[in-house]
Amino acid sequence: MTETADAEGNKSDKSNITDEDQNISVRESGIGEKESINTINILFEYDKSSFTEPTIIELNKLLRLMRNNAEQKIEIWGHTDNKGNAEYNLALSFARSEAVKKFIVTHGIDDNRIQCYGYGSSIPKADNNTIE
Repeated sequence: MTETADAEGNKSDKSNITDEDQNISVRESGIGEKESINTINILFEYDKSSFTEPTIIELNKLLRLMRNNAEQKIEIWGHTDNKGNAEYNLALSFARSEAVKKFIVTHGIDDNRIQCYGYGSSIPKADNNTIE
């Protein structure tokens, strides 16, 4: 069984997690050209915006980065696989990026430093043609 957590860190046991649900990119946001600073592996429950407990480790790394760089702003890009309705996947990917933002803000980071986007399956993080 896989343990999951919501944005506040509340835990629950879930067993329907797939590797294809690694769907968040974090990018530096600022003046001029944007440069990718980190892609973190965030596992979500299939078809949900709840992330798994191992994700907390990755999010804590991001928290440290933001605490150590008080002026740093980031963009959180949510993604989904290409299964299902495109409009639904777009909304799900945005909900996932918002769940990450909520976690970060809950842990003391100013929400003005974080911008969320949802891209659905339009900018895949992985080849949607592989079976995982």
